[in-house]
Amino acid sequence: MRFALIWFCLLAATALAQTTAKRPPIVRSLRYENFHRVSVHEIIERFDARGVRLSVERAYDPKDVARATTALRQLLEERGQPGARVKATVHPIPPRGRAVEVVFTAMNE
Repeated sequence: MRFALIWFCLLAATALAQTTAKRPPIVRSLRYENFHRVSVHEIIERFDARGVRLSVERAYDPKDVARATTALRQLLEERGQPGARVKATVHPIPPRGRAVEVVFTAMNE
């Protein structure tokens, strides 16, 4: 009987750990550095127009970050910064790393 109880507890703990590990972290913060020619409002409008689903309190998806980077680069080019590059950096937020901050940095060449 004890063996069955211990076995059940181990199985339950393993299932819980696998379920927790599969869930993507939540985006807690979005920052935009060196975007001098565009406002955050314009960035949000561009994300909506391009179907970029990256926003605070949503699940983190690397594909959304890639789409957002492309949309931001195009926005900067339209605002007179040809050849502008956008770098995205993802920082885990302690203590468990179940949340992230995404920082977009505009780098002019």
